[in-house]
Amino acid sequence: QIAWAPREEGKGAEGERERFVSAIWRRGTVPVQWRHELQSSVTAPKIVIGDKPYDQVEEYFHNVHDRYGGTPMVIVNLLRCDTESGETALSEVFQQSLREAKASLLQHRNLALDLSMCNFDWHRLKKELGLEMAVKGLWERLGPLLVAADLTQGELSSTRAA
Repeated sequence: QIAWAPREEGKGAEGERERFVSAIWRRGTVPVQWRHELQSSVTAPKIVIGDKPYDQVEEYFHNVHDRYGGTPMVIVNLLRCDTESGETALSEVFQQSLREAKASLLQHRNLALDLSMCNFDWHRLKKELGLEMAVKGLWERLGPLLVAADLTQGELSSTRAA
């Protein structure tokens, strides 16, 4: 995927640079055993972590590794981290699932995953800072990780033929 950051209308002249980034995005859920439990029609469902939350995480990350040819992976965790949301426990289990998968794959399959996680409390930051600043903050957080994972970001110079 290549994403362009368009110039604002009326801004930008010949020779100015345009920003871009290339990446592979894979959207999914948290690959641990968990569920929502509806306790009332008024409140948000409760998140319940399963008895064996890490069952199958080794297989999940092995399959993802194989699917993308062993490229470095950065998992972006957008779960809420504030204590009021109820997502904190799921976020912590998600983070631990990466540690469990990496250790298990190394021990059982002699496979060292280049796998890291970036935590970004999207909902809180969007609420506190607004959409534009939350998006900017996410890209600032992801930028160094994208470069470290050999993904591309940069600027292109535009030129016009006379």
